[in-house]
Order: sequence, then C-alpha cells, then structure tokens
Amino acid sequence: MALGAAQIILMSGPTREVAMDVNMDAREMELLMRVLDRYLEDLRREIHHTDTRAFKMGLKADEALMESILGKLRAPAAMGI
Repeated sequence: MALGAAQIILMSGPTREVAMDVNMDAREMELLMRVLDRYLEDLRREIHHTDTRAFKMGLKADEALMESILGKLRAPAAMGI
C-alpha cells in the first residue's frame, strides 16, 4: 500500500467482506485519526453516563469496533508507512 493509504474491509453479513483502498496523504490520515480519537473519547463518556443496560452494551460494541478501526489506521503509521 502507498504512503498514507489505508485498506478498509467492509463487512456486510457474517462472512462477506468487501475491501476498499482509501488513499490519503499524511495530513488527511492524521486528521482522520484525531477525529476518530475525539469521537472515541465522547463515546466513552456516553458509556459512563448511560444507565440503560441494553443501550450501554450497544455503545460498548461501538467502542470496541472504533478501537479496532483506529488500530488498523495506526499500524501503518507506526511502521512509517
């Protein structure tokens, strides 16, 4: 993958994947990671303040997914790619 590129795999069902390459320069990648980090912080605050168990479980699932996405985006950046 090129510098600043990210491959995104979209799941539509339990076994079907669709791969998509998104090419970004370093500034775009940094902005995307900052936006996602900020959203993750807000999501964690929402989880903390939520009393409804079912809603909280959904938010926690979103949190885990967001952490996974950020991990995938940070991996190439950590390797200098």
